Amino acid sequence: MPNENPILQVFGNKSLPEDNSDRYRLLISDGKYSYAYGMLVVSLNYLTVDGQLENFTIIRAKKFPVNNVATKATAGKDKRKLLIFWILNLLWLEVGEILGNPQTLNDDGETFTLLEVLDIKDVDND
Repeated sequence: MPNENPILQVFGNKSLPEDNSDRYRLLISDGKYSYAYGMLVVSLNYLTVDGQLENFTIIRAKKFPVNNVATKATAGKDKRKLLIFWILNLLWLEVGEILGNPQTLNDDGETFTLLEVLDIKDVDND
């Protein structure tokens, strides 16, 4: 049975300027693997702007469709899986450190992706 509401740690975020507003890419971890292809939906930008979604915050992902996207790193290769966080809960804000010993996933077909590790498909749990 898939983990429909995974608990993840946010290691950090990066602003990606767009024409009308910024988007925020998230570096996330499940404690075993880290993954650099998480993205906040624009309506949740306030979480980073207001300082609520700080480094090492623990979240519960509630609604996060998965898109396949091309990046500079994937030119001529399979696309990366991008988790777009539409709904999430902030569970623990003042952790102050990385939990576990997560290994970076490259999504290169040689290792499991975070989605496979968590046994997650597109999830919509309002």
